[in-house]
This record gives sequence, C-alpha cells and structure tokens, in this order.
Amino acid sequence: MFRFRFIFLSIILIVLLCLSVQAEPKRYISFNGEFYFDYPEDWMQLDYRLVDHFLQLNKAGRTTLDYEAAFCPIVSDPFWSNAYFICSIDTVGDLSGKQIDSVLNDLSKSFGVGIKYFPVADFMTDLKSNAPSYDRDQKVITIINDIYEKQKLLKRHLYAMKFYEKGIATFYFYAPDSIFESSTEIFNNVLHSFIPGNIDSILPKEKLVVADLDEEDINKESVSVDDNESSNTGLPVAIFIALVVVIIAVLRRFKKKNS
Repeated sequence: MFRFRFIFLSIILIVLLCLSVQAEPKRYISFNGEFYFDYPEDWMQLDYRLVDHFLQLNKAGRTTLDYEAAFCPIVSDPFWSNAYFICSIDTVGDLSGKQIDSVLNDLSKSFGVGIKYFPVADFMTDLKSNAPSYDRDQKVITIINDIYEKQKLLKRHLYAMKFYEKGIATFYFYAPDSIFESSTEIFNNVLHSFIPGNIDSILPKEKLVVADLDEEDINKESVSVDDNESSNTGLPVAIFIALVVVIIAVLRRFKKKNS
C-alpha cells in the first residue's frame, strides 16, 4: 500500500514540476521603444503578415497598422476568435504633466464625461464603465469599449495608453464578451509588467573568446559554456528523468517480490 502511495505522490510531483516550468511567463523586448513586458507562457507573438492582413480587411487606420507586435493564446484559431492584444509605440519623448493633462482633457471632451482617477487594478473591477480612467502612479489611461456588429455585441475592447520616458506605449486588448472579464487579469498583468529602459540588463550575455588563446584553451572554453547552458536548461528534464527512474525501480522491486 505504501508503495502505491509513493508512486501516486511521485506522479503528482512530476505533474507539478512540469506545470511550474510551463508557468514561466514569456518576455517581449521592444528595441524601438526601449521597454519590455511579460505575457503568458501559453501565448505567442503573432506573425506580422497575418495581423497585417486582418487589420487591412477590417480597414484599420494608419496608426493601428503601424503597430509594434501582437499576441494571442497558442490555441487560438483564428487568433481573433479568442483574446488577443496589439501593442504600438509613439516615441515622442517624455511628456510633461501639463501635456498629459491636455490629453486627458481631450479624451474627456470626446466621451462627454469627466476622467476617473484610480489605479488600473481598481478599474478592472468596474467593467461596465465607458469613461476614461487615469492611474497617476502608473501613468496609464484605460478605456473600455463595446464593439458591435449588426447590433450584436461582438467583443469588448480595453484601450490602455502608457506614458513613459521615451513616449507612449498603447495596448489594444480584445476579447469576446463571454471571456472578457476573465481575460482582464491577463491584460492587467501585462500592463503591470511593463518596464521601460535597461534593456541591456535582460539581454542574454555572450562569452567572447580572447584572440590570443591557443586552440586547446578555446576548446575548453567552448565546452564549459555548453555545459553551463545545458545544465541550466536541462534541470527540469533531469528531475523528471530521476523521478521516472525511481518509480520504475519501485515497480520492479514490487513485481519481483510478488513473483
């Protein structure tokens, strides 16, 4: 009985390890805008040709077509049938407080309502609001719009404008009405993971070989680099294999005793 419990717990541990590895978010780095943000591990960056074709069919404006990147869940087919988001940038430089207030006033006039001032996380709980909201700490404007087609609610759109040192990063989050509320947590995490500048610190470091090393030293250096990389990336696989070996050993011992 103990052996079966051990095997069962080992299988659960393997599953949890696999899930923990898959839960690591992916990171997108914008060299044009000099910022980066994280998105879910089970999402992917879309091919530009596919997104361009979709936007052109929907008669998107020039500003939308000049986007930075687009993302959606890996399982989405087509991508617009599920949640997805598009990011664009405008490198106008660091806007002053007065310039941001001017943008807010223009939005207020366009929507005919005053600007709401509270954090993005709080705005996510007020999904029925169609008025612009501004988070002073995060410097983020958010607006939720409903998109209709033939008087039928097709999807919902969260528009987020992030002010930072290099300019403005704009996120267009879309999701069908049925999953929009559950998708807002993902959208919120993307916004909060936005980090401007300091791109060099997160880029993979390359080890350069000194030119005056002899061939034997170069081979040793190359081997050490490969060993380090394989040990870092292969740790989850090694754990998985070790657990499988333990389980097989227990099963063989149990079978031998029974026979």
